[in-house]
Amino acid sequence: MKGQSAPVLAHDVLGNWVEIPIASLPGKTGWISIQTIYSSLSGDPMAMPEILPTGWPVPSYLRNCTYDEMIVEPGDTTLPSLINSPDNEVWIFPGVHNVYDTTIDGQPEVLTVDLKEGITIDVRIDGNGNHRKCP
Repeated sequence: MKGQSAPVLAHDVLGNWVEIPIASLPGKTGWISIQTIYSSLSGDPMAMPEILPTGWPVPSYLRNCTYDEMIVEPGDTTLPSLINSPDNEVWIFPGVHNVYDTTIDGQPEVLTVDLKEGITIDVRIDGNGNHRKCP
């Protein structure tokens, strides 16, 4: 959570993720990406034990089925329109994201998603309220 800190227990073999204890679940651990602006480190995580995961994360995707370009926050990730990119699945980190229509003045929010690992969610409505089906 924002503002929360935790000790680093280990790092992955690529040095992109660190394992931390989950404060609300004693005895349980989780993994945090250190490649984002949403995490910061004190010290050298590479000094901690290295872990080779037995199961890698399964990607999650957002797919824009509208004729408008969208942007996903956090992260400023662009979802191209169906017209410009018919096969436009974009890999997104799991988590809660807001999708905005960049072609409409004021960039209205069109969708809030809680994206889970291994799923694809379709954006089917644009900022004008037009509904589209995905091919």
